[in-house]
Amino acid sequence: MSRVAVTGAAGPVGRRLVDLLLVDASVDAVVAIDRDDPVSSHLDHDRVEVHRVQLRGADLEPILRDVDTVCHLAGSDPLEDRAPDHDLRTTARVLDAARRAGVAQVLVRSSATVYGAWPDNPIPLPETAPTRPNNESEWVRVRMEIEESVVAFGGDEPDVTVAILRPCVTVSGAGPDELGRVLAAARLMSASDDAPAAQFVHADDVAAAFDVVRRSAAGGVFNVAPDGALTADLIRALVGGAPRIPLPDGVARRLTTLGWRYQIAPTPPGFVPFVRHPWVVGNDKLRALGWTPSHTNEEAFVVGHAAAPWAQVSPQRRQEIALGLAGAVIVGGIAGIGALVRRRLGARS
Repeated sequence: MSRVAVTGAAGPVGRRLVDLLLVDASVDAVVAIDRDDPVSSHLDHDRVEVHRVQLRGADLEPILRDVDTVCHLAGSDPLEDRAPDHDLRTTARVLDAARRAGVAQVLVRSSATVYGAWPDNPIPLPETAPTRPNNESEWVRVRMEIEESVVAFGGDEPDVTVAILRPCVTVSGAGPDELGRVLAAARLMSASDDAPAAQFVHADDVAAAFDVVRRSAAGGVFNVAPDGALTADLIRALVGGAPRIPLPDGVARRLTTLGWRYQIAPTPPGFVPFVRHPWVVGNDKLRALGWTPSHTNEEAFVVGHAAAPWAQVSPQRRQEIALGLAGAVIVGGIAGIGALVRRRLGARS
């Protein structure tokens, strides 16, 4: 019998992982850890031990005492108002508590974005591919730093089995994760006809991946994504032919950076490359453990994305809207930024 702890247990993947653990007769108890309240079915379950705490400040060692496996899913989103090193620090606390509590297995959620989005990326990227995170994105850089800390922990604790899982954009019935929403906003500014394909994995399959790796007692790095990817044309078709704003790469990057700095754009700096260059990952290593995705990229995308209002708009009208938006973005963005700068300079005088 075993005890398994799940951080981020109230999130879309965490809830599903707890459900999978509860149908495993070899799991004696699930320690559900989250800053938010768990789902009611978990709260009332006699095999679920709930801890509603903030990882940054909680004493985690007593919580992890007698735990065999820790599945660390908790982490901030690209748009979350957190210090840049928040996730790195909370992961360090989880790892330290796991070490002191004598945990035998640690699984950590990272992101496939650590490979970086580059024109020369192979398709698909295997786990042996070098990690080249785009330096413009602080959030992506922190994922890489987290992985480095996990690898260092594994080197210091040879008796602990350590695994890192790298999912692509994750979706559920509640919609795409924050990374998916950020990239959707960035994709509207991509006018390239050869925009790269993208991957979408259902939260069910991410939870199943963690469970398979746990049960296999496997260590190392595992990509989490369905086979293949969706072309940019198919993505636009699935959302009803969303109008694109035809901006050159350099202009899109500058407007994104300035817009984010002055809080008038929804995309943090550094994410434009992820809609311009490929970062499709392979899943052979995870499949070798017996994992099989229950949703294709297309099925996962459809589950997590409602049809847009422009689905009924003619293609010609969509193009007119896109061209109009481009002008509005450039003129309005420059004017808006200029006004903000003048306002701040005036406040200082």
